[in-house]
Amino acid sequence: RDRCICVSYVFLLSSFTSLWHFTTLTRCPDLVDHIGLGTAGTRQDRLCRCRWSRSAKGCQKYILCSTLTVLPHFQGPLRRELVSYSFAITGLCGGKAKMKIICILPLVFCSLLATASNGFARSYYVKPDGNDTFDGTSDRTAWRTLDKVNSFGFSTGDDVYFKSGGTWRGKALTVDWAGGPSDRANIGAYYVENGKEIHGVIGTRPIIDGNNKVPSNTFRGLIDVQTPYVRIENIIVQGSNGEGIDFRDRGDNGWVNNCLIRDAWRRGVDFSDVDNGVLEHSEITNVDNFGNGAMVRGVRSNGTIIRYNHIHESAGWSEAVNALHSDNMQIIGNVIYDTWANGIYLDHAVAPIVKYNIVYYTRNKKYWRRPSAPFFGIWIADEKSQGTHHLGRDQVIMYNFIASTGSNFKLTRNSTT
Repeated sequence: RDRCICVSYVFLLSSFTSLWHFTTLTRCPDLVDHIGLGTAGTRQDRLCRCRWSRSAKGCQKYILCSTLTVLPHFQGPLRRELVSYSFAITGLCGGKAKMKIICILPLVFCSLLATASNGFARSYYVKPDGNDTFDGTSDRTAWRTLDKVNSFGFSTGDDVYFKSGGTWRGKALTVDWAGGPSDRANIGAYYVENGKEIHGVIGTRPIIDGNNKVPSNTFRGLIDVQTPYVRIENIIVQGSNGEGIDFRDRGDNGWVNNCLIRDAWRRGVDFSDVDNGVLEHSEITNVDNFGNGAMVRGVRSNGTIIRYNHIHESAGWSEAVNALHSDNMQIIGNVIYDTWANGIYLDHAVAPIVKYNIVYYTRNKKYWRRPSAPFFGIWIADEKSQGTHHLGRDQVIMYNFIASTGSNFKLTRNSTT
């Protein structure tokens, strides 16, 4: 209902702007700013009504109706799309349209849109002092717990934002609703400025902490993504009893940006058996038992990008980047050091591109695989234990800096182990 009102408001305001002259009625910067119209008569400092006295009542009715709209839900492409619709329909009306037509059309348009209103993505907010009985659609009505998020029935493309500086302990987050190619489902951070929810970080990123107890299944993630087109951004994920962020098997086109993943028992980020995953501008550290800082494996792993990350200090069985059975993987611009098993491991990898990475070990023997020396910087292999359905080929490795390793570059074909 509130989305219909929003569309009516945009349509009406743009229509009246093109057909009549307005006079300033009152200041309402928030409403007009959220709509994002920059045309005459709709600037931030004006919310107007018709000069024609016979239409004043109708104008005021729509303005009142529009004021009830929860406009902050409309962000980015969706907002621009609504604006485009409004101006397109305004053009059909023309300069000779009667006032009654202008008054009726938004209602007709609204009723047509009502049947599809659930298709529009919404933003939901979570903060430590929230209340799970609220609707979650603003900071003022934010939820409090991960239990509420996990039990809610989200629609495709809905977003969930955790308040900067907040911590949620002892629960895993399950993402079981999908996004789409042009409208990903976002799990991210927000803060409040001048009474508005701003998507991003100020101060400390929100923390999801498994307390080294959850998830109970060590092969799943503390953030467990079960659907495609999900983006995780600006979150600290720590203390996982399994993996940090897990897209495995179901999370095609997953995206991780500006996250810190630390103290995970098994792996930091897992793109196993999915296509087109992206891990960028993130930090992964202290994967200390049996894990990999970032792992891509399985015959379906294709087109994954690992770029501009800081992956370091993992003493378990932890290749920083493991491209097992991957196709068309890109490993670009990462800083990798002190990872126990290898820096970058390409096993049965087809057409990977590995470039502009820095890989090295320090003198801290905690991270050396052998007593006398650390392990390899970049290792290319076709280990028979990992299957022989195809051998690695078409591998491009260029412009990397590798130092202080047991062997800076290792090439092993058809190995028996």
